[in-house]
Parts: sequence; C-alpha cells; structure tokens
Amino acid sequence: MPECTPGAVGGGQYCCPDAVWRSVCCGEGLVPPSSAINNILSINVNVGQYAYQGCQLLMGLTVAFGPSVTSLGGSCFRSSNLAGVDFTNSPSGLSIGSNAFYQNDDLLKVQGGSGALAIGTQAFYHCGALERADFAQADGTSFGLQPFRECDKLSYLALPPTVVAMGRYSFARHIGGSDYETLPLLTCYYGPASHYATFGGDRAADGGTGSYLPEVCPPVSPCTFRSATLPDDAACDALCAAAGCACKPMPWLLYKQTARGAADSYYCSSEPMTVYGLVTPTGESYRTLAPV
Repeated sequence: MPECTPGAVGGGQYCCPDAVWRSVCCGEGLVPPSSAINNILSINVNVGQYAYQGCQLLMGLTVAFGPSVTSLGGSCFRSSNLAGVDFTNSPSGLSIGSNAFYQNDDLLKVQGGSGALAIGTQAFYHCGALERADFAQADGTSFGLQPFRECDKLSYLALPPTVVAMGRYSFARHIGGSDYETLPLLTCYYGPASHYATFGGDRAADGGTGSYLPEVCPPVSPCTFRSATLPDDAACDALCAAAGCACKPMPWLLYKQTARGAADSYYCSSEPMTVYGLVTPTGESYRTLAPV
C-alpha cells in the first residue's frame, strides 16, 4: 500500500497519493477494478466515502453489490464512468450516501432488487446518459432530495408502492440559466392512486403546483398482459403462451387504460386489477383503468 502523503484520499479505508489515485490506487484495500469478471465488479464489503471517486479504471464496468454491503459512503463512486449499478443481491436497509454516483457520464442502467434501499440526496445527480432505473420490487425504498436531477436521458423509472412522495427537482432537466423542466419520463408507480400527485415537479401543464404526475402502471403479475388493441380470449391465450405462462382462465378479465395525450391500451388479466381514475391538480382527467 502506498505511503500516506499530504493530500492523500481514500475515505478512511486506506490512503493513496492523489497524484496516482485515478490510475493506480483506486479500489486498493477494497475490491480492485482489476478483479472484474465480464465487465462486472462484484463488491461485498462496505465502501467508504470517496473510495472510488474519479476512478478511471471503473470505466465501462457494472458494480454489483452483494448481501454483506450495508453502506456506501458519500461520493464513493462519483465521476467513475460506470456503465451500470446492480442492487439485485443487496440486503434490505442498504444506505447509499449523498452524491454516491454523481456525474457518472456513461451510466445507463440502475437495477434494484427486493431489498429496501435508503438512497441519499443527489445520489444519481447529473448522470446524463442514465436511461433506466428499476426499483419496482424494492418495497421500503426511500429517496433523498433530487436523486435524478439532470439525468436528462432518463426515460423509465419504476417505483415500489412504499414510495409515496419525491421532492421538487427530483427529475429536473436544466434548460438554461436557473430554469428547469421535469423530464418527460415514463414513471411506473406501483402504488395507491391516492398517492398519485405527491411527486415533485415543475410542469406548468400540471397546474403549476409543482406536482409531477407519474404514470400509474398495473401491478407486476405473470398473468397480466398488455395489448395495443382490444383482445378476445384467443388473443389473451396467445399473449400468455408467448410469455410461457401457465394461467389460462376462461374467460380472461379485460381492462382498458386511457391516458391524456396517448393511445388507449388494454390488459388481459387472470385476476382483478385495481381500477382508478386520476386527475391533475386542476381537475382534468389524466389516466384511468377500468373493466371493459
């Protein structure tokens, strides 16, 4: 291990002269980037503050956190050019510090698992290439302020039922000066319709109240299938067969989903779905799901 010198960094886990930090020392004393297999760096120890900040050796890798990881320090992977972050095997209660993945310009995907995550302030701030973040199964997950601010390419975000609010600028895109707008992302929110309008945002079209109105998606089910046109039982059977499912009720339950500014869609389901009728803060109909 390099001798500690003035200006050394490492978040208390170890030390490394700043001059060689980005090309040589990052990960020393923890899990070195060189141990990655098939571009996946598996980490099963806690990661201290700044531990991999600016680490060029992580470029293009996905970090996958194991069941022994309970904390990720602030800015621990800041500006590290990761390609992916995988919490599939993380334990419930994993604490993610503020700015943990800040400004990972090449980060494309964040995948949650079934464990609840405590995601800190601006955890994924300014990850300009991030397209998809899926926490649908991570009940109990919480978010700090502005978790996806300036993630300008984020187009899909799945949230569990336990997320009932996210603050202003959570999904804000910088459009110049001090002005921001809310990203036009598809937010699949697997929760009660009563929590619908509690997401922070900035769209004047939503009544100027600062409420961001996410899409409300049907619960994840192996026996629920979406169709662009009104299906009959045979069409539902075909959708089921294509997905390799074992549920073939007779008849299928059919639902129609309407959305402001979008084409209608339909669902075949083997079990009753939760119906809803959602309105904007100004009282306009925004999205509905009802039996056919």
